[in-house]
Amino acid sequence: SFDRGDVHFVALDTEDIGEAQRDWLESDLDAADKRWIVAYLHRPPYSSGAHGSDDEVRNELVPLFERFRVDLVLAGHEHHYERLRPQDGVEYVVTGGGGGGTRPVDGSELTAFAEDVVHYVYVTIEGEELLLHAIDASGQEFDQPYISK
Repeated sequence: SFDRGDVHFVALDTEDIGEAQRDWLESDLDAADKRWIVAYLHRPPYSSGAHGSDDEVRNELVPLFERFRVDLVLAGHEHHYERLRPQDGVEYVVTGGGGGGTRPVDGSELTAFAEDVVHYVYVTIEGEELLLHAIDASGQEFDQPYISK
């Protein structure tokens, strides 16, 4: 993990989830003193794509995201873009639209927006406002979720 400005960033290994990482994450989030917390990981806890939601990630990490009020969780693994409806106060975005082509995504009852599109995302944070920009291969912004503190 590291801090940059008002943001605490946490990188997690979803290929080796276990007690050591859970304990570390709990301690790290408990000590975080920044206004914003962003976690990033490979396998998504929630997804409507070909791989689907990852139960181990959801069972082991999501309770800590909720308890420590993580603002945004960015995941990959799937080859599409999907923004989920906030789950217990946490925003989840699957951003896997670069490099290996895309796969269809239909969405689910948890989905706020989904598209099988080559893309990238970037986040801007200014004070009480976080804005995520989803940009397709032609440079057009196709989604712009906003979080306010």
